[in-house]
Amino acid sequence: MFTLSTKADYGLMLLSLLAEKEKGKLKDYTSIAALSYENDLPYAFISRIAAELKAAKILTSREGAGGGYKLAGDPSKISVGKVIEILDGPFSPTKCTNEEEKCKYEKKCLICNFWQDSLKKQIAKILNDHTLEDLMGKKKF
Repeated sequence: MFTLSTKADYGLMLLSLLAEKEKGKLKDYTSIAALSYENDLPYAFISRIAAELKAAKILTSREGAGGGYKLAGDPSKISVGKVIEILDGPFSPTKCTNEEEKCKYEKKCLICNFWQDSLKKQIAKILNDHTLEDLMGKKKF
């Protein structure tokens, strides 16, 4: 079973919520504490995710009164695949498609090509073809 990590799921939820809040506004900063409370998300976990996304330049932040986080760029330019890769590392549906681990059966395996050339590439294409803007409900999947 292919499962998105909770970290990536919450990260995409966080970014989508920030994008929704910023839509039509002057791109105000949003408090992670308030966002966590309003959406019943675990504050400490969301804070760590926000810090990772800031380090990757997906988010910007400001401290103090009126501070918080906001998107560093246009939601239509931030791909779902990029966010997942930042939070989880490169997508790999099986061990034999993991760039860091070479499959010991690669030379003998009859399905390696399917995992590497078909499945991995197709899923990566879907993830990279969709953006945060799509997650905001503007695009039908």
